[in-house]
Amino acid sequence: MKKVLIIILMITVFITGCSQKEKENQKVKETTTPEETPVVEQYVDDNKMPISLYQDGNYVLTRVDSYKTKFTLGTDISVFQIYPSTEKQVKYNTRFPDAFYEAWNKINTDNSYKMGYHLAYSLENGTKISHYIFKPQDTMKYKPYIKIYLYDDYTHRNDSWYSHVTNEEYNNNTYLTSIKLTPGKEISKVKSNVELMAFTY
Repeated sequence: MKKVLIIILMITVFITGCSQKEKENQKVKETTTPEETPVVEQYVDDNKMPISLYQDGNYVLTRVDSYKTKFTLGTDISVFQIYPSTEKQVKYNTRFPDAFYEAWNKINTDNSYKMGYHLAYSLENGTKISHYIFKPQDTMKYKPYIKIYLYDDYTHRNDSWYSHVTNEEYNNNTYLTSIKLTPGKEISKVKSNVELMAFTY
């Protein structure tokens, strides 16, 4: 029987990162409970680049600090876009991919920074899920709970249409500028708010 849950999706600003040299030495600690429940990851960075999650509408980006929706199988939760700002609203007068491209290049002058995401929530058995997303492969671990799709508006800014980034397509020139969340087949086991954070590294 399909259950419909009303869950608040908490979107927060996570301003972190590291230098290019440190990228090869990222510290991600993993611990597993005695019951072999899903892994909890911890990741620490110190980059101060401004970054926030936004929703786009009529040439106005609105920063998303919280979002409420019903988790229903077959229906997207929402799409959220990264933009290099912490302003509540950002207006632009061109296509979003072009606006992002211009703004991102102003602060990422040496092309050394990339984007990532972090999701955290709790299951009905009390297990806390916490995982970081640096590439498409990282979206698969907890797919039964929440499906994650990543998009590259930076590289595909001149394309009329493009799909989500796949493992095969991902490379050093890929920028994960947008994220879409969709309920997985075991979404009914998620019993907490979902915290989504974006960061640069």
